[in-house]
Amino acid sequence: MAQERPGGRLRALGIVTGVSLALVTVWAQPDGDDLAIRARSNCQLAVRASLPNPDSSNFALVGSSVQESPSGFLVTGTVDSRNEANVRKRRRFRCATDEAGQILDAPELFEPVVVPEAQ
Repeated sequence: MAQERPGGRLRALGIVTGVSLALVTVWAQPDGDDLAIRARSNCQLAVRASLPNPDSSNFALVGSSVQESPSGFLVTGTVDSRNEANVRKRRRFRCATDEAGQILDAPELFEPVVVPEAQ
């Protein structure tokens, strides 16, 4: 019968635990898609905060984009919201983030156009 060394099982358990933690750490790192989603979300929050009536904001996915840039990401899209006179307007926006999705500068909002009210 083979004789077990003192601490052998404990050492094996430590190795297995260390390898498992290393794998989870690597697996849990955000990938490019996660970072692009974070960039889009942070830009939408920044745009929303700059609107006169942020609770009325509605962001369109169609026509929006998140592109990699030298500094991180460039997010563009459209948002419908009500102005101070309660008229629904559509505006295009552009926003830059770093590689982690954090806003670099205030989002740029372009001239609004009136959106017809739903019947």
